[in-house]
Amino acid sequence: MTVSSLIGPLGFLVVGQALQHVGIRVVALAIAAGFTAGWVAFSAAVRRGDSAGEQEGDPVPPGDLAPVFSSEARAD
Repeated sequence: MTVSSLIGPLGFLVVGQALQHVGIRVVALAIAAGFTAGWVAFSAAVRRGDSAGEQEGDPVPPGDLAPVFSSEARAD
């Protein structure tokens, strides 16, 4: 959230300057290409994270960390 707040105004400045020099089609294409590149990088990172877990094997469960004691119902 902080990065978005800091970089957002810079993005508006860059896009505004680019619109003056190259036009809307080139700017829209560049934005779409940037989002696509980000999606591909994120997808690769997620897939890499999944395959790393399969190679290492399943982790050993830590056991019963918070035991729940059975309670007996008494007729009073």
